[in-house]
Amino acid sequence: RLRVSLRASLYNLTADGAARLLANGTGLSRVQLSQALSGRGSTCLAQQLLYASLTSLGAALTLDSLDVSAPGQRGRPAGWSRPLRASLGGAFAERLVAELNAEIAGTLRRLWAPSCPPRVPSRPSIVDFRNTSGPAAPFARARATVDAYGAAGVDRFVRRVLPSGELRMARLLDVLLTDELLGRISVRLDGLHVRGLDSLFDLDVLRPDSDDGHLLHHRVGLGGNGSGGGRNGSLQLRLGAAVRFGRAAAHEYEVLVRVRSAVLKLGTRLVLDSGTFLATTFGELVASLGSCLLCDVVGLDLAANGTSLRAQASDGLELEVTPRGQSRAAVLAG
Repeated sequence: RLRVSLRASLYNLTADGAARLLANGTGLSRVQLSQALSGRGSTCLAQQLLYASLTSLGAALTLDSLDVSAPGQRGRPAGWSRPLRASLGGAFAERLVAELNAEIAGTLRRLWAPSCPPRVPSRPSIVDFRNTSGPAAPFARARATVDAYGAAGVDRFVRRVLPSGELRMARLLDVLLTDELLGRISVRLDGLHVRGLDSLFDLDVLRPDSDDGHLLHHRVGLGGNGSGGGRNGSLQLRLGAAVRFGRAAAHEYEVLVRVRSAVLKLGTRLVLDSGTFLATTFGELVASLGSCLLCDVVGLDLAANGTSLRAQASDGLELEVTPRGQSRAAVLAG
């Protein structure tokens, strides 16, 4: 038995294909969200797909080089380094399309076999978030996921996406408004620089209140290097702001916000009618996208007794607003 190693270099890979789909649009628009989100939701949707098949398939690539080597081989590996153009077509492509269509047809037959759950009547049913099953289950699963990863997990994800824990954006907002009294108002935010995005700690979200099934508590620590292990030890946001009224000169400022070991607590009271929402059909959902997508949210507000920003005595929140090109104008610390 001879062991060999292959190393290929490819570029200019292109693929194209065409398919034919036949769907029952009327039937699809009548599928309720409760049916689509059930354990047999794929069946409810697949039953509205009457036919599906590939009509053509093609691919092309350029093989730049290919090296073949064996363990212990001396000298350069065998192979070639002249570009070689290869394509998928002809009888092989036709055979591959036929095999894929057979798989597609078999998959559709398996999905069509079970019956779709019956439609549910539209009955008002307010979600109690203290439950861990039924309509409250997605919230409970999201809470469990956050509990499993915690602030440290969020910080690790941030460092994977932004290794320095920093975010920069040259242009953030540039809008022009018109007011009957003030005339034209332009607002520009630019030069955003956020440091310490990996400095979260004490993360807890979607925690239901023991006495109020509609009240959810959230808590997040900002600007610390505790359980989150933030490298910068604080959360710092800096950006430029400019406001212009009419033809007057623009008022330009530098804004700096620095947070150290602060805990933000939010209490949100969410009254959600899951009964009406789950009885909504896809047709009704599409029709409501431009008008009343959140009609089934009966109420949403901040709970005054559950919302606060607390900082430790030695640390806190610092806000600095400085006119561009001038000395420090204002500092508020707490």
